[in-house]
Amino acid sequence: MPSAGSIRYSLWSDKFCPTNTQIGSGVEAEPFCTDTAARAGLFNGDDPSNGARFSGQRLYFGIGFTAAIDRFTSFFFQIEGLPFADQLSYKPRLAFMDAYNGALIAKNDHFVYGMAGISLKF
Repeated sequence: MPSAGSIRYSLWSDKFCPTNTQIGSGVEAEPFCTDTAARAGLFNGDDPSNGARFSGQRLYFGIGFTAAIDRFTSFFFQIEGLPFADQLSYKPRLAFMDAYNGALIAKNDHFVYGMAGISLKF
């Protein structure tokens, strides 16, 4: 089972509310985009409905494992995280928190991320 370490740099700019053009095309806005009471305590006092962007950057370190199932298929697992998260006091990425993205498993950004999957070779 081969394994490999990795270093990855990430730069992002998240926008939480659709533009008027997108709303006109059928995109639904989250309640915090249209209701001031719904965004109380969110976004650190910024108003996402006016097009505010939430940007940041991070350096990730990780390790991955790959195992061949047959000559055309393999399985992989990767876990990565932010080094020294307790000492460096990283600011959480809002898009990775349950209050902003209900599709997530965790309530908070824990600074450790994983992925798994199958790769097919043609």
